[in-house]
Amino acid sequence: MSTNGIAKGASPSGDYPYFRSLWNLVVVALLAAAFLPLLLLGSVIYVYTTDALKEKAVEILRLQVQDHRSVIDQFLSERVSNLRLLAANVGFAQLTEAGGLGRAYRSLQLELDCFTDIGIIDSEGRHRAYVGPYDLMARNYRDQFWFQPTLERGIFISDVYLGYRQVPHFIIAVKQQNVDGVWILRATVDADFFERFVASSAGDFKAEAYLVNREGVYQTRPRPTGAPMEQSPFAQIAAFDGIRIEERGERIFAMAWQKNVPWVSIVEMNRAQIFADLDRARWICLSTFILGALLIIPTVMLTTNKLVRMLESKRRSMRFLDQQLQHASKLASSARLAQGALEDITDSLANIHSAAQWLREIWKQRAQAEPDPEEVRSTLDQIEAEVHRSESAVKRGLDLGRPSAGPVCIDLNIHELIGELLDLMRRELHFKRIRVQRDSPDPAATVCSDPDGLRQVLQNLISNAVAATPDGGDITIGSRLEGDRLILTVVDSGTGIHPGDFEKIFEPLYTTRPEGLGLGLTISRTIVERLGGTLSARNESGRGAAFAVELPLKPA
Repeated sequence: MSTNGIAKGASPSGDYPYFRSLWNLVVVALLAAAFLPLLLLGSVIYVYTTDALKEKAVEILRLQVQDHRSVIDQFLSERVSNLRLLAANVGFAQLTEAGGLGRAYRSLQLELDCFTDIGIIDSEGRHRAYVGPYDLMARNYRDQFWFQPTLERGIFISDVYLGYRQVPHFIIAVKQQNVDGVWILRATVDADFFERFVASSAGDFKAEAYLVNREGVYQTRPRPTGAPMEQSPFAQIAAFDGIRIEERGERIFAMAWQKNVPWVSIVEMNRAQIFADLDRARWICLSTFILGALLIIPTVMLTTNKLVRMLESKRRSMRFLDQQLQHASKLASSARLAQGALEDITDSLANIHSAAQWLREIWKQRAQAEPDPEEVRSTLDQIEAEVHRSESAVKRGLDLGRPSAGPVCIDLNIHELIGELLDLMRRELHFKRIRVQRDSPDPAATVCSDPDGLRQVLQNLISNAVAATPDGGDITIGSRLEGDRLILTVVDSGTGIHPGDFEKIFEPLYTTRPEGLGLGLTISRTIVERLGGTLSARNESGRGAAFAVELPLKPA
C-alpha cells in the first residue's frame, strides 16, 4: 500500500530514474528525426540559393552594361544628329554671319546643356566662326588629329584629350559640303556634364560605370578618386562581340564596345557587394537552424514528460481559449453598441446646432438695440459649420453600418452624376493620360431613377473603360434622349470584346482581367433591369468596346 501511495504522489521527475534508457532513446530518436531533415533541407536550399544569386548578380551586371552602352550610344547619336541638322538646315552663310552661330549654339543648349563651345572651320583648318569661353578664333586645326579623318569620314568623335585649351574634353565634328564648299561644324562636349551623365546611367544598382578607349585610357572619371586620361587596369583591349565578364581580384567587370565610337563601356562592382546576399542567406540559414534547435529541443524534452504535465498544458490551453472567447464576445457586444453610440452623437450634435441657432436669434433681437459683436457672430458661424461637418461625417458612418433601404426614384441630372464620377476618378485618368469626351446634346436632361444603383452602374462601366483603355487613349461618354427613354453610352479605345465573349461577360465570375472578380457587369445588368432598362455591349468600329444603358425616364 505504501508503495502505491508513493507512486501516486511522486512528482514527474521522481519517475525519471525508472525510464532513463527509454527516455534517452526517445530523445535521440526525436532529435534525429527533427534535425536530419532540417540539415538536409538547409544544405539544399543554401546550395540552390548560392547558385541562383550568382546567376542573378551576373545577369544584372550584364543588363547594366547593356543599358549603359545603349544610353551612351543614344546620347552620342542624338548629338551628332543635332549638329548635322544644324549644318544642313542653317547653312554656312548664316552660321558665319554676326551672331548666327551664337543663336544656333543657344538653340542647341536649350535642348540639352551639354556643349562647352562650337565652331565653324573651313577646309584649310581656319576658324570662320566660334562661340565659347576660350580664345580659339586664331587657331588653325589643319594639323589636329581629328581634322583629316573628319574630312574623309564625314563624322568624327574624338577620344578625351587636352588640345589647345589644356583641359580634358572630347569633340564631335561633322563635315558639310554645299555651294560654299567643304567646311566642318565642330562642338566640344562638356566633360563634367558627360561624366555625370555616364555615372547616372548605372542606375540604382551599386556599381560604377565609366568609359575607356581601346588603349584602356579612362574617358570618364572611374570613381571619386580617379580622373579622365589615366590608365585603367585594361590595356590594348581586343575587339569582342556582345558582353564580356571579367573577374580581377575582388572586382567584377562587365564590358561592351560602344557602337558609335571606339570606346568600351564598363560597369564595375565589388564582389562583396554582389554576393552580399549570399552572406545574408548563409546567416539566415544558420540563424534558422539555431532557432529551430531552440524550438525543437525544448519541444522534444517536453514531449517526454509524464501525462500530468501534458494535462496541465492542455488545461492552460483551455483557459487561454476561454479568455479568447470571452474577449470575442465582448468585441461582438461592442460592435452592436457602436451604431447606438453614433446615433447618440448625432442627437448631441443636433442639440448643439439648435443651441447655436437660438443664440443667433437672441443676438438678432439684441442687435435692434445695440451693435452685434462681430466676434460672437463669427464664433456662431464656426459652431454651425463644424456641427454640419460633424453631422455629415457621422451620417456617413451610420450609413455604412445600416442596411440599404432598397431602390428609390428621384429626379437625377445625368450630366452632373457623370461629372461627379469623373471627378472621383480624375487621379487614375490623369496618370493614364486618358482623355474623356462628353457627348451630351441635352446637359439638363433628367431621369427618375435610383441614384445609388445608377451611380454603381456608371461607375462599373467607366472603371472597365479606364482599365481597357491604353495609356494616352480616350473614352467617350454620351447621353441622349429618345422619346421617353434615356440612352447612356460608354465607349473605350481598347482592343474591344472578343466575338465569343459577348454573352459570357455578363455571367457571374467571368472576367478577362487577372485582378477582376467577374461581378461588375453582372451586378450592373441586374440593377439596370430592376430599374426597367437594358444593358448591352458591342464593338465600336475603329474604337474599342461600347456599352449602352437604356432607361425609361419614369419607370413603372
